[in-house]
Amino acid sequence: MTFESDADRLAMIQAVGEQLDTGKPTRMWAIFDEAYLARDLDRFTVANREPVLMCRTADVVAHELVKQSKVTRADRSVYFVKDFEPDGMGMTLLRLSSS
Repeated sequence: MTFESDADRLAMIQAVGEQLDTGKPTRMWAIFDEAYLARDLDRFTVANREPVLMCRTADVVAHELVKQSKVTRADRSVYFVKDFEPDGMGMTLLRLSSS
Protein backbone atom coordinates (compact mmCIF):
# COMPACT_ATOMS: atom_id res chain seq x y z
CA MET A 1 0.00 0.00 0.00
CA THR A 2 1.45 3.36 -1.00
CA PHE A 3 0.80 6.57 0.87
CA GLU A 4 1.94 9.09 -1.71
CA SER A 5 0.94 9.65 -5.32
CA ASP A 6 3.23 9.46 -8.33
CA ALA A 7 3.15 13.28 -8.42
CA ASP A 8 4.29 13.33 -4.76
CA ARG A 9 7.20 11.03 -5.60
CA LEU A 10 8.20 13.26 -8.55
CA ALA A 11 8.09 16.39 -6.35
CA MET A 12 10.34 14.70 -3.77
CA ILE A 13 12.84 13.64 -6.43
CA GLN A 14 12.84 17.10 -8.03
CA ALA A 15 13.54 18.68 -4.63
CA VAL A 16 16.77 16.73 -4.05
CA GLY A 17 17.57 15.00 -7.35
CA GLU A 18 18.80 15.84 -10.81
CA GLN A 19 17.79 15.37 -14.42
CA LEU A 20 19.44 12.61 -16.44
CA ASP A 21 19.73 12.00 -20.16
CA THR A 22 18.54 8.51 -21.13
CA GLY A 23 18.52 9.05 -24.88
CA LYS A 24 14.81 9.84 -24.90
CA PRO A 25 13.38 13.25 -25.92
CA THR A 26 12.62 14.12 -22.27
CA ARG A 27 14.99 13.89 -19.35
CA MET A 28 14.36 11.71 -16.32
CA TRP A 29 14.52 12.88 -12.70
CA ALA A 30 16.44 10.71 -10.21
CA ILE A 31 18.51 10.88 -7.04
CA PHE A 32 22.14 9.88 -7.59
CA ASP A 33 24.13 8.37 -4.74
CA GLU A 34 27.23 6.30 -4.23
CA ALA A 35 25.83 3.77 -1.82
CA TYR A 36 28.02 1.90 0.66
CA LEU A 37 28.04 -1.79 -0.17
CA ALA A 38 29.51 -4.42 2.16
CA ARG A 39 29.63 -8.17 1.65
CA ASP A 40 30.64 -10.72 4.28
CA LEU A 41 32.94 -13.36 2.84
CA ASP A 42 33.56 -16.06 5.38
CA ARG A 43 36.11 -14.51 7.77
CA PHE A 44 36.27 -10.95 6.39
CA THR A 45 34.14 -8.21 4.87
CA VAL A 46 34.70 -6.54 1.50
CA ALA A 47 33.29 -3.02 1.19
CA ASN A 48 33.15 -0.40 -1.53
CA ARG A 49 30.92 2.33 -2.95
CA GLU A 50 28.53 1.66 -5.81
CA PRO A 51 26.75 4.31 -7.90
CA VAL A 52 22.96 4.05 -7.70
CA LEU A 53 19.92 6.02 -8.84
CA MET A 54 16.60 6.19 -7.01
CA CYS A 55 13.77 6.99 -9.41
CA ARG A 56 10.10 6.44 -10.01
CA THR A 57 9.22 3.02 -11.39
CA ALA A 58 6.96 4.80 -13.90
CA ASP A 59 10.05 6.58 -15.30
CA VAL A 60 11.94 3.29 -15.67
CA VAL A 61 9.05 2.06 -17.83
CA ALA A 62 8.57 5.35 -19.73
CA HIS A 63 12.28 5.61 -20.56
CA GLU A 64 12.39 1.91 -21.50
CA LEU A 65 15.39 1.27 -19.26
CA VAL A 66 16.84 -2.22 -19.40
CA LYS A 67 20.13 -3.71 -18.29
CA GLN A 68 23.02 -1.88 -19.99
CA SER A 69 20.88 1.21 -20.71
CA LYS A 70 23.04 4.34 -20.70
CA VAL A 71 22.30 7.28 -18.39
CA THR A 72 24.26 10.53 -18.48
CA ARG A 73 24.44 13.04 -15.64
CA ALA A 74 24.64 16.81 -16.15
CA ASP A 75 28.40 16.69 -15.45
CA ARG A 76 28.64 14.34 -18.48
CA SER A 77 29.55 11.28 -16.41
CA VAL A 78 28.13 8.17 -18.05
CA TYR A 79 26.77 5.09 -16.29
CA PHE A 80 25.11 1.87 -17.38
CA VAL A 81 22.24 0.11 -15.62
CA LYS A 82 23.42 -3.11 -13.96
CA ASP A 83 20.33 -4.11 -12.06
CA PHE A 84 16.89 -2.98 -10.88
CA GLU A 85 15.43 -3.13 -7.37
CA PRO A 86 11.77 -2.04 -7.41
CA ASP A 87 10.41 -1.42 -3.92
CA GLY A 88 6.83 -2.37 -4.82
CA MET A 89 5.61 1.09 -3.83
CA GLY A 90 6.40 3.09 -6.97
CA MET A 91 10.16 3.61 -6.64
CA THR A 92 13.06 1.67 -8.15
CA LEU A 93 16.74 1.62 -7.22
CA LEU A 94 18.98 1.31 -10.27
CA ARG A 95 22.41 -0.17 -9.60
CA LEU A 96 24.93 1.33 -12.01
CA SER A 97 28.39 0.70 -13.41
CA SER A 98 30.73 3.10 -15.15
CA SER A 99 31.66 0.61 -17.88
